[in-house]
Amino acid sequence: LMTTWFKTGNKKLRMVAGFLHAGMLSLAKALNAPDATVFPKNEDFWQNDDLYQAAVSFREFSRGSAAQPNPFSAATRMFERAQTQNNTAIVLEGRNSAGTSIGTVEIPNCSNREAAAMIAANKAQADAERRQRVPPKKPTTPPKVPVQTKGDLDANATVLNGTVKFIRHQWAVCGGDDKGKRRDRQEDFAGYLHQCLDKSGI
Repeated sequence: LMTTWFKTGNKKLRMVAGFLHAGMLSLAKALNAPDATVFPKNEDFWQNDDLYQAAVSFREFSRGSAAQPNPFSAATRMFERAQTQNNTAIVLEGRNSAGTSIGTVEIPNCSNREAAAMIAANKAQADAERRQRVPPKKPTTPPKVPVQTKGDLDANATVLNGTVKFIRHQWAVCGGDDKGKRRDRQEDFAGYLHQCLDKSGI
C-alpha cells in the first residue's frame, strides 16, 4: 500500500524509526528514491551511536570474559556473551551462584545497555507495584534476578523481547543527530523532526 502510494509521484516519505526500524529501512531500500528516507540511517545505530548509548546508559552487563563483573552483573548473574545478527542482537549468558554457566539467550534488536536498563526498570516497577495498596490490573512482569536456572534466563528474555521496543519508540520523539558527535544536545544537535522538515524543504 505504501509503495503504491509513493509511486503515484510527487510524494515525500520521511520515516523516523523506533522498534520498526528494520521494516522502514527495507521499505526505503525498495523505494530507492531520495524522497524516501529513514532516521536513523543505519541498522546498527542502536548499538553504535554515542548519543543514543549515552541516553540509555543506566546499567550495563559485564562481558562474560571480564575478570571481575561489575555490580549489575554480579547482582543479576547475567553477562554479555556476544553480539550477533550483524551486531544488532545481544547474547546474554546466565550463571548460577557457583559461577557455572546455565546457558545463553539471544535477544534480537537489542544492545547491552538497552537490555540492562529494561531489566532494572522492570524490577523497580514491579517492586513499586507490590508495595501499592491496590495492585494494578495488569502488573509488570518482574525479571527473575539473580538468575538461578535456564528457565529464569528464558523468562528474562521474554521480558526483554516485550519491552526494549519502548525505549526505541521514545527515541523517535526526542532523538536526533549531533554533528559534533557529542553525547549531549548542544548547538550541533538536530532533532529528527527538524531534519525531516529540512529534507522536505519546509
